[in-house]
Amino acid sequence: MAGPLTDAGVAPIEKATFSVCGDDAARSRLNEIDRPQTIVAGIEAHVCVQQTVLDLLAMDSMVFVCADAVGSRFELDRETALGRMRQAGAVISTVESVLFELCHESGTDRFRKLLEIVK
Repeated sequence: MAGPLTDAGVAPIEKATFSVCGDDAARSRLNEIDRPQTIVAGIEAHVCVQQTVLDLLAMDSMVFVCADAVGSRFELDRETALGRMRQAGAVISTVESVLFELCHESGTDRFRKLLEIVK
């Protein structure tokens, strides 16, 4: 179910399923966005994040998991999930690496704003 718009203009979607792809509203929103790549961050890497990533991969999305933006109560669960997602075809990276990859080049206003965030 969509909530109020945030400052960034993005409406959060609440879900009751472990995988985002198992929720009709969330899956519909992903289909509307229609991007070939998905960046994933979240809690319970071994449950919600992992199930979402595996479903996205099955839907032929190129998935990037930000290792420093996923967590589990136990480190073994987190590390095992990251390994499983990598083995399934997800790219495991970090938030900063993904952000700079999206930025493409330095010397732009976008880069300077990003630099303020990551420093």
